[in-house]
Parts: sequence; C-alpha cells; structure tokens
Amino acid sequence: MTTNTEHETYMLYHRRDQIDEEQRLGAQHKVVKHAVFGGRLIFSSVPANESMNAVADVGCGTGLWLNDLARTHFGDRLHSNPPMLVGFDVNAKAFTKSPERGVQLVEHDCTKPFDERYYDRFDLVNMRALAYAVPEEGFYSLIKNVLRLLRPGGYLQWGESGSKLWKAIPVDSESSPAEEHSDLATIERSLEIVDEERSTPGLVTYLPNFMVRSLMRLPPLQSVSALAQGYDPVSIIHFEIRPGGASAISNDRLEPQWVDVFSKLTFEALKLLLNAALIRKQKLMERPVSQTALSGTPSDSVKEIERLQGNITELISGGKVRMGGVFPARVARKAKPY
Repeated sequence: MTTNTEHETYMLYHRRDQIDEEQRLGAQHKVVKHAVFGGRLIFSSVPANESMNAVADVGCGTGLWLNDLARTHFGDRLHSNPPMLVGFDVNAKAFTKSPERGVQLVEHDCTKPFDERYYDRFDLVNMRALAYAVPEEGFYSLIKNVLRLLRPGGYLQWGESGSKLWKAIPVDSESSPAEEHSDLATIERSLEIVDEERSTPGLVTYLPNFMVRSLMRLPPLQSVSALAQGYDPVSIIHFEIRPGGASAISNDRLEPQWVDVFSKLTFEALKLLLNAALIRKQKLMERPVSQTALSGTPSDSVKEIERLQGNITELISGGKVRMGGVFPARVARKAKPY
C-alpha cells in the first residue's frame, strides 16, 4: 500500500494485517507473473542488463516482488556486488522479516515527496496493483514523486488490474442456455457492485485510459513549463493490454495450469471485494434511520451481496465458469538531459 489515507480508500484495508491476506498476495504475485507476464518480473521493453544497479518498488506490500527480483535477476551478484533494491509502503507491519540481501523496505506515504537521498538514483521503478488503494487525484502526486526517484534515462513500469477488465467465460458445455445466462449474470452483477464501491472513494474505474492520461496530463517533454512546475520530463515508450487466465487460453505463451490458478484467485478476489462492499453496507445499517434515508435501504443491498457470494461459491465448486481478464501495462522513460 502507498498512502496514509488508505483506510478510507483501500477496499481490502480490513485484511491488511491478516496472515491469510499475506498468503493471498503471495499467490497473486505468482499468478500475475506467470499467467499474465510470461514469467517476467521486468517488462520486455525495459533493458534488464548488467548496467541495472538500482530498482525501487512503490507500494511494495510485503516486499515479495523485490525479493523475487533479487533471487532471479541479481542472484549471482547479491554477495559480490549487491544492487540497491528499495521497497516503499505505508504499512511497515506488512514487511517481510527476512528480505533478500540488498533489499531495503522503507515506510513511506508515496503520495508525499520522498527523502531527497533517493532522488535520481534508480534505473527502474516498479508499480503494480495500486488501483484499489490510491484515489485518482492521489495518483498524480504519486507519479510526480516517483519520477523524482528515476535517474535520467531510467524506466517506470506500471501494471494494473481492475474489475472492469475481468470477464467470466463459460466452460461447461452441458449447461443449458438459461443456466449459462444466470451464471454470467451473477458475475456481471458482482462486478457492477465492486465498481460502484470503487467509485465511492474516488478510485480509478477504467484503468487503460487513465494509465495513458496520467502521463499525458503532465507538461510536455523537456518543456520549461514541466520544469517550472517541478515535474521531471518523461515519455511513454510502451503500452499494451495483456490477456490473462481464460482470456489467454488460446495464447501459446500461457501454460494451461495457470488458467485454472488465475481463475481461482480472481474468483477469490471478487468474493473479497464483495465482502468489502458488504461490510460498508452493514455499517450503513447501524446508522440512525435519519442518516441512512438519503442512502436508500442498505438492508436490500446486504441481502443481494450475500446471495451473490453464495452463488459465486457454487460457481467455483461447480467449475462451470472460468475467469479471465486483461491487464494494462505501461513503460515510461525519464528524459536524459541534452
């Protein structure tokens, strides 16, 4: 996580200190790495050569991405010439107690400026899965701060996911058209509720557009305006939408077992996000009638969410539907001085 206000915005804030949430995030890291990015931690458009000596991870959580990078990319160098690997997150309680050699985990609200000792230091900054924690306006501050971390010529890679980009795909040929329609309607309505919850604290609801716009909104590359406003000039060098799970089932790069793992974890994430919506509706029910009158009747919403949760549990056990999705991924590069 990245900001001190995430208890107001992060949809899974209530799980932040739970052991099973740490385990879920570990499984999620593996499935995104293999089922979406083909086993890569560094995007293909970023030159991951021996000259890369400093990497930062913003919103690092437990630090698992950096630990994995240390082992797989810098393994031979960890003892002889260790790189500078720094993870930033507002929740220091989540940090692993046994980081790999060279990995430093720093408590920091990334919507606030970083310590100047980190400015212009990093060859690569990684950001991933921040869309459920940082409100839209907070992202602009975060990006401005992150660009200060990069050395001239350094790279920012940013990968995201979002419920608007998830899709249910029927796989049971024996289901009747009515059953199939009902199954898909359950998923569709569940995703609608999650999107409604995301819009309440101002979270970004449509990521591909936002991920491009967030940098396009910055002043032009190398402009006097950019420097005067404190921005580091940057250019987008790569943007793609990567399929994952059942959406990528015909893609030869995806090993079949990852389709099922992706689907299972996406279903679990959907249930957890629905539960977050349920918790908020239940809190509304605890308010005096005069305070909830303007919000409608949360009791009806509670019943609907509980019904959907039960239906999703049946879909998971029945194996009639798989989940897929697409993941926007963007790489930008900080300009070198002329």
